[in-house]
Amino acid sequence: MNYRALIAATLAATVVVVQAGTLDDSIPKPWFKNGADPAAKICKAGVDTAIEKAGTPNLSLRCDTREEGFVGVMQNFIASD
Repeated sequence: MNYRALIAATLAATVVVVQAGTLDDSIPKPWFKNGADPAAKICKAGVDTAIEKAGTPNLSLRCDTREEGFVGVMQNFIASD
């Protein structure tokens, strides 16, 4: 698997959803929210329903106010075949 392409695609998806619409706070498994407080507690992560209706799967991050710390989504996986 080309991990550079996977990382680039993930970053591109994150940039696209910055201006997204309605955010559903549920995060599909195996993804989970992470970060540093207070942003990790205050900011939202989930599926943007407006983009999802257009047929584009996504995970979105949104902070309605400027916060210290950071928020992200990640997953764990085994790198073996």
